[in-house]
Amino acid sequence: MVSFFSRNLLTTASQQEAAKKLIQDYREGKLEDVKAEKLWAAKKLVDSTFHPDTGEKIFLPFRMSAFVPTNVLVVAGMLMPNPTIGGIIFWQWLNQSINVAFNYFNANKTTEMNMSETAMAYGTAVASSCTIAVGLNEWVKRAKSLKPSTQAMLARGIPFAAVAAAGTMNVFLMRQKELKDGIDVQDEYGETVGKSQTAGLHAISQPRSPDL
Repeated sequence: MVSFFSRNLLTTASQQEAAKKLIQDYREGKLEDVKAEKLWAAKKLVDSTFHPDTGEKIFLPFRMSAFVPTNVLVVAGMLMPNPTIGGIIFWQWLNQSINVAFNYFNANKTTEMNMSETAMAYGTAVASSCTIAVGLNEWVKRAKSLKPSTQAMLARGIPFAAVAAAGTMNVFLMRQKELKDGIDVQDEYGETVGKSQTAGLHAISQPRSPDL
């Protein structure tokens, strides 16, 4: 599924609805002669705008097509040289807050988490990212046996290590019910035939691929 397509943010509401109708008509066999390129363009727009379970538009800042532009400022903030502890905590908190929002708005809606579960997952993700980032940063500062150039190189890698570890945890925490309870599985006619934990694992481990 292709959803990291930032140019789709520039499309109008009428273009989005037209793309959705085109895909629906194609699936219902109402279209006899349509070019593959037109169908793929419509599918990219639909996948990056509408939630696959509800068919409703995803809240704009947290559509997957907005993932890259939304995170540009955050990445720049986390990579600033000589960060203070307060700065590290702020940028890690902001990054995980955005990730939680993306995971929440794009998660499978047939198996939703309640507010207490969401709050617990959010708190754990933020705490883990801040702990990793601050801990590694302080360790590098106190590693007097390391050369200054080595310290600088390690310091630049700390944000990535913290984000990678906490980001992975974030996904599984925010979508844990898909693993535990499974998600709806449909047949070729779109009828729900049951829930599957295997399908839930597949949905989490196979993210939407980038197409920038």
